[in-house]
Amino acid sequence: GKVFRITTLSLTLPAGDLELPQKGARTAKGDRGFQSAPKEWPRWSRHVCCEKGLSPERCEYCQESRRDVFLVSPVQLPNVTEAPGLENWPPMRLAQARALAIPHTAMAVTVDVGDANDVHPRNKRPVGERFALLALSDVYEQDIPATGPQPVEWAVADGRVRIRFHTPPGTALEWRGNPSSGSFELAGADGKFHSAVAALEGEYVILYANGIDQPKKIRYLWKSNPKVVLYNSAGLPAAPFELILAKNQ
Repeated sequence: GKVFRITTLSLTLPAGDLELPQKGARTAKGDRGFQSAPKEWPRWSRHVCCEKGLSPERCEYCQESRRDVFLVSPVQLPNVTEAPGLENWPPMRLAQARALAIPHTAMAVTVDVGDANDVHPRNKRPVGERFALLALSDVYEQDIPATGPQPVEWAVADGRVRIRFHTPPGTALEWRGNPSSGSFELAGADGKFHSAVAALEGEYVILYANGIDQPKKIRYLWKSNPKVVLYNSAGLPAAPFELILAKNQ
């Protein structure tokens, strides 16, 4: 159950050269690819993870190692000051989140604990704590909250969007800051996004935007340095997301 820091060099060693039993690994946040063309973003998960949650060169090691579950946790891109060249930062976060479809993966959300002036934030403690929660929950099967709110279903009625969020047992949704300050955005048929007014109703978030009678898309935290407002009562934030409403109608 001890945690060891494994360097990049040691990760390339064959399984027989590592005597320490390992339960998981944290991967880099992958920001080197954030300036690439959008068509390249789906390749991010294939580059970082295979079906076991590891890069292709690690598959043989993963299969030969002495363990039942090997958890791989990427760091989602943190918040950083808005600047030219960072326009692709939000969709790269979405590409990272899509990699969670691979078995035995989990993601530490850091969009609220970064340093707006440094892409490599110095305050590592909250990041490490979130990794620890993921490991305790997914690998050691402890019944603890380890993830933030996640949208699971949504519907539109009278120009308002009603989104239900999953939260770990024993937790509830809560705001931290002004939820109507631009964190949520809605777009109509023209594809133009507008800041939405947001309200909580139990496990639901209700959204509407003036001038949009038939919302078609939702975005949350679609900026490189957004205002994070949606958490659960365990203090874990919802990750940035984008929803196409017609797919769940």
